[in-house]
Amino acid sequence: MKFTPIKDVKPGKVLAKPIYGYEGRVLLQDNVVLKQSYIDKIEALGYNGIYVKDPVTRDIKIKEVVPEEIKQASINIVKKSFQAIERHMSLSGEQIQNIKKGVNDLLREIMSDRSLVVDMVDLKRFDDYTFHHSVNVTILSIITGISMGLTHGDLFRLGLGALLHDVGKTRVPKKILNKPGKLNDEEFEIIKKHSQEGYDLLKEKEDIPPTSSTIALFHHEKVNGTGYPHGKKGEETHLFSQIVSVADVYDALISDRPYRKGFTPSEAMEYLLGCSGESFDREVVKHFFRKVAPYPTGTEVLLSDGRLAVVARNYEGLPFRPALRVFRDSHGREMEPYEIELCDPQHLSITFEPVDHKQKNDKLLQR
Repeated sequence: MKFTPIKDVKPGKVLAKPIYGYEGRVLLQDNVVLKQSYIDKIEALGYNGIYVKDPVTRDIKIKEVVPEEIKQASINIVKKSFQAIERHMSLSGEQIQNIKKGVNDLLREIMSDRSLVVDMVDLKRFDDYTFHHSVNVTILSIITGISMGLTHGDLFRLGLGALLHDVGKTRVPKKILNKPGKLNDEEFEIIKKHSQEGYDLLKEKEDIPPTSSTIALFHHEKVNGTGYPHGKKGEETHLFSQIVSVADVYDALISDRPYRKGFTPSEAMEYLLGCSGESFDREVVKHFFRKVAPYPTGTEVLLSDGRLAVVARNYEGLPFRPALRVFRDSHGREMEPYEIELCDPQHLSITFEPVDHKQKNDKLLQR
């Protein structure tokens, strides 16, 4: 299968992965031949791309870290919990138990294959962004924690805090969260309160461990002390918060938002590297890179010698050296596909446009 930006999808292509609509219901099954009306509907839902079947990639398989059905179930748990908080300003014991079940389900699937690499382009919609984002951050955090050797109990507490890290956003007006442009100073101050308000909500719950609730408080703090709400430096915050901070920014960057287009995974990775040691803990970023592919399987890449290829496989610990299936030469001519391994000694690399992280605005990235 091959990931294709929605703007490049043509009628007649065959869908390789199901498309989900509202409440996690399947909108289109895989193997459906796409009509223009289907493509228009997918785009209207806010998907920036889809996986399609392709002759060059027909035998390339992508293993999901978490089956889509379990991921969608977790998204629905977060959605219902956050909506209940908006109505009642609190979490019930039953809701906390449902959230814990969702974390356990995600953890069980991830632990079933500890060597897995996050190797797909995430397909998410605009409208349910907050809930998709919460689950994605949980998955990315748990996988990073596995790489760092955390115990099962710590992974659960990390996952629980990650799933609830943005619970304070239930207190932020939607018009500010989804403002299509730069926030003014007053709006940014309101956004920044979500960390403290989320912590205040969670710390009252005996069923939520303190190490989980403090993630909500500290996930926007930075190693150099320039974050919020308290300007804590890296060593003054818990490791769990440092892990969630990296996962949170990565998933936010690769997502399309009303106020900006999403980065590619490789651009987001470069941002994390550029901010390592300043915004993010270097050790956490190192382990994140071991488990998350900057060039997911099934995506097209341009080689430094001008050839065009599709990523065929990724390897844990070698984020920038995947196996590639070349299908066009340096003059743009199609050719019989063949594979090369970038991890073999050779003077080849994948080219991409560099991201100047100094130019990025905190008021766009940190909401």
